[in-house]
Amino acid sequence: MNELRLFFLVVRGIVKLIYLLLRGVVRLVARIMRALVGRNAPPQAPSPHPGLAQLGQATAATGTAPERAAIERLAAELGELAKGARALEARCTAAPLCAPLLRTLRDFALPKLAELQADTRRATPATALRPLVFAAAYLDALLGVISRMADQRGDPSLAELIDDADALAEACYRPVVDYCRINAVPLSSDRAAAVFGDDCSPWLARVDDPTGLAILHLPWKWLAEVHRWPAIGHEVGHDFYDSVAGLDDELLRRHGLGAVAGDAHVLDGSEGVALRDVDRIVANWRRELVADAFGVMMLGPAYVVTTATIFARPDAPTEALAVAIDGDDYEVHPPGHVRVVAVCRLLARMGYGALGVNLEAQWRARHGAPSGILLPFPDGWLRVRDEPFIERAVALTTSLYEDGFTALRGIPLSSMPGFDFGPREHEAALAAKDAFLTDGRALVTDARLLIAGAVLAWAERPADALRLLRAARVAVGNLPLRLPEDAPAPARASSTQELLRDAFLLDLLLSPPVALRGRSPHGARR
Repeated sequence: MNELRLFFLVVRGIVKLIYLLLRGVVRLVARIMRALVGRNAPPQAPSPHPGLAQLGQATAATGTAPERAAIERLAAELGELAKGARALEARCTAAPLCAPLLRTLRDFALPKLAELQADTRRATPATALRPLVFAAAYLDALLGVISRMADQRGDPSLAELIDDADALAEACYRPVVDYCRINAVPLSSDRAAAVFGDDCSPWLARVDDPTGLAILHLPWKWLAEVHRWPAIGHEVGHDFYDSVAGLDDELLRRHGLGAVAGDAHVLDGSEGVALRDVDRIVANWRRELVADAFGVMMLGPAYVVTTATIFARPDAPTEALAVAIDGDDYEVHPPGHVRVVAVCRLLARMGYGALGVNLEAQWRARHGAPSGILLPFPDGWLRVRDEPFIERAVALTTSLYEDGFTALRGIPLSSMPGFDFGPREHEAALAAKDAFLTDGRALVTDARLLIAGAVLAWAERPADALRLLRAARVAVGNLPLRLPEDAPAPARASSTQELLRDAFLLDLLLSPPVALRGRSPHGARR
């Protein structure tokens, strides 16, 4: 699958999430707006609601009845939302895996609903109700997302899977969240809750939750692919980078890219490629490059193995070299070749010199020793040297690793306690790898190290992928979950039939229940 097709699949998934959220908004707005329509309608226009039409005719002299009816309708809707939110909070309180959702409910949704109810009680016929209506519609959609996530998290058959994903995301967040809390660096998002669905790639959605919740969407096929789990570090990297106010602007200024950051138009090919073109294209890629760098810092060599595996195209090497486009602009994802080489070189800068060089050499050997990338222009493709793009990309990511930034109180990421994947972490990951390969017990408990060890074990023995994944998932997690009776030992692999069953259940759970389709969307996504 080339980068362009992957991009369209991801866009399709994002559109699905927007659809689910907007459907809830539209339905609630429609219910309230039926009562509001009389406010601005022509005097002879019929009301879409028979009761309101009769009420409007009875009070045509004053014109206040439609407004009062709208206020009453909104109050009733908010009462129902608040009742459902309290029930959802009680359900989440009783389910340990719903703990990441409770702050959203207790510190935002419930207080906001109480505020809206108070505003509605104080409303008069002259009050502008539309802001209240749209705020209520947003909360209705958000509660639907949280409710669907709670449904999935309350399913015992999915508990271990979700706990593992949450544990790895939490392990990636923890060092930066702790540092930012101690040093008073505000974060707009500080935690993620995983939800599984049917898409081909992971992605992270932020839902305008002031308590800091982000939704980490993971594909069901991860049930059988251990080498993809480090990509959680990439998604957490996206969230962290966008959560620190001023960090993106500071990185652009430091590298002289501020003036070109918004210019991603496709070259016309008439004048070749200038240094400014390299700068603006790399600036357009920066968020993906930074998220990749975060993955390397969090998971070390295992993340490089993951990246090289996902983007490998040995049978069609030009696919790994082609820069994707989005309309008239270059797409925000760099080609696989640039991403793999960039993480290899960052790994070398982190102290894994020989390993980083070796992994880059292996990548190039598998893809015909490329020395360039392919830039599309209106009449075809332009082959240009890869080094200027790679060097610029590595300069960006190395800067975050080694330099202090004002937005982070002058501390480079490599100096944050517990952040850097250094020699000690690598040795622990190698010990976990050996334990997984020999059916032994891994002594470490950090989810990052366990997943890194499992990926390194898979790279050494890919034929044992299912067994290694099962062993890693048994070792990872925060909850004391009981092992299924059909898998009493960590080394035992799930059968293909079990994996297909789980995949079907995950896909089914992320479809709106038939009984609820007439109301708000009851879930988090795709």
